[in-house]
Amino acid sequence: AVTGSPAPGTVSFTVDQLAQAHQVVSATTFGSASDLVGAGTFSIALGSNPVPFTFTTTAGTTYGQLAQQIASSGAGISASVVSVDGTTSKLVLTARTTGASSAFTASGTQPALASFNLLQQGQDSKITIGTGANAVQLSRSGNQVNDLMPGVSLNLQATSSTPVTITVQQDVASMVNAV
Repeated sequence: AVTGSPAPGTVSFTVDQLAQAHQVVSATTFGSASDLVGAGTFSIALGSNPVPFTFTTTAGTTYGQLAQQIASSGAGISASVVSVDGTTSKLVLTARTTGASSAFTASGTQPALASFNLLQQGQDSKITIGTGANAVQLSRSGNQVNDLMPGVSLNLQATSSTPVTITVQQDVASMVNAV
């Protein structure tokens, strides 16, 4: 997308990796969102933040209520109870932002929430300009690249094994027609 008045130019690059959000799923299954979690403490530790977000559950707390507490806590994590096959469910936690810094760990003192399996590692997008020893690799926490070409914003959609070329040029034909 053109976001300003870019100067004419060309840049070629490969998209090596797309940014993605960190996502985990409870290792243990349970019946549904209305099943009871049990009394205990559930914690989410975000990246380099030494202080985890802690949620206290009672004997009457359901998985649905815990998911709602997590989602509205300000921790930057969405939580949902997902039905696996109609008789079993799992708790899925997903970072609301992409990038390597979106990584988190989750664990609880409740037996069903003691451990989580990684579904998707939070990672930065990576693009490489040029080839060989002098190639430059750029890394961004999201899939938006706003500083590769002044006045042009790129939204990365897929990885590429061959170079992608972006060219900004004047539309001479339109200028001639306008005159």
